[in-house]
Amino acid sequence: MVKNLLTYALGGLLLASAACSSKDVEPQPEARVTRTDEFVSAKADGQYTDCQDVYRRNGTVPDTLFNGYRNFWVSSTQRLQQIDIMRLENAQAGSSKFFILTFGGVDLDALTVPAEFTSADKTNWVSLSFGDYSVGKGPVSGPDPNLYSGSTLAKDNLVVKVLSKDNDVLTGTFRGPVRNTANQTKTITEGQFRIKLLRKTRP
Repeated sequence: MVKNLLTYALGGLLLASAACSSKDVEPQPEARVTRTDEFVSAKADGQYTDCQDVYRRNGTVPDTLFNGYRNFWVSSTQRLQQIDIMRLENAQAGSSKFFILTFGGVDLDALTVPAEFTSADKTNWVSLSFGDYSVGKGPVSGPDPNLYSGSTLAKDNLVVKVLSKDNDVLTGTFRGPVRNTANQTKTITEGQFRIKLLRKTRP
C-alpha cells in the first residue's frame, strides 16, 4: 500500500515537473490539472495543440471574460452569465490555431465544482471551437473548412468539466467531436484549461 502511494506521488511530481519545464508538454489525466500557467490544450485526432497566447477580439477585448452583467440590449431583467475562454497557439510564430470555450447560462459565483456539462444539461451549455489553421493563415469569411465546432446543445457527446474556480482561476477538462462546414469531424481528447478570468460588470 505504501509502495503504491509513493509510486503515485512520484508520478504526480514527474507530471508537474514536465508541465513546468516544457511548453510542448503532453496532456495530463482528466481528473486533475497540474500545470500552473494559463493555457488551453488538447489533442485533435491525436495531434497535440498547446495554446497559451492571448487572443483578442478586434484587438481590444480580452479573451478570458465572465460576463455577469445585465444585458440591456435584450431585457432589463436578463443577465448573460457567460464565460469566454480563448487561447492562441503561438502568435509570435504566426500560428493561428486556437481553442474557444464558451459557457452559457452559468452563474460563476453560484457554480458548485466540480461541475460537468453535457447534452443532458438543459439549463447550461458549453460550445467548443477549434481553429486548425497553418502558420500565417486564419479564419475566412463564408464556409470555413478549418474551423471545427461542437456544443452540448447538440447530441455530440461533448463533455466539459470545471474542476476548480479558486479566485476566478478556472481549471477543467473537455473532450468530444467537433465538425466543420463540410461535416468533417475531428475528435478532441485530453483537453485541459487553466485560465484567470476577468469580470465584466457593465455592457
